[in-house]
Amino acid sequence: MKFSETVVAMVLGIALSFDIGGNMSCNAAGQYDYFQFVQESPFVFCKNITGKGCNILPLPRIFTIHGLWPSNFKHRHKPCVGAQFSRDVMNEASNDELRADLELSWRSFISGRSNMDFWEYEYNTHGKCSDHKFSQTQYFDRARSLWKQYKAHTLFSNRSVEPGKSYSFTDLEQAIR
Repeated sequence: MKFSETVVAMVLGIALSFDIGGNMSCNAAGQYDYFQFVQESPFVFCKNITGKGCNILPLPRIFTIHGLWPSNFKHRHKPCVGAQFSRDVMNEASNDELRADLELSWRSFISGRSNMDFWEYEYNTHGKCSDHKFSQTQYFDRARSLWKQYKAHTLFSNRSVEPGKSYSFTDLEQAIR
């Protein structure tokens, strides 16, 4: 059976999960058990989006961040409340280096959607769930640190997993553990 890189992206989300310390109560929404760090292949993402073009050509040959999601083993999609994304915070001079790194590691590939738009969407959907634990800047800095530590393209190439070849689910999972 041939598995596409889409499965690889899903496996990354499952395998790169982190306990960042204690129960993560989220304002009125309950507790979170772990963070799910999700990377995506730009090629797979652009191949699978419908009705939208990709805005970066040529596409980077590395996996990029899709999100850092507070998650639960049960009731995985609990809604949460928290502070909304602030463009002013992201544009502060003290965040220049972080923003420059995110321009490479956490990119929007959808035409007409800027990186800042993508960060805002991901933060308002997932990041604000952790605002009791991390400030907005700390949230994005943590995602950047995880990306530098767990680069999917490196994890796969170190295990001789190459694009365009077929692998079992177990082989893919082992490559990223």
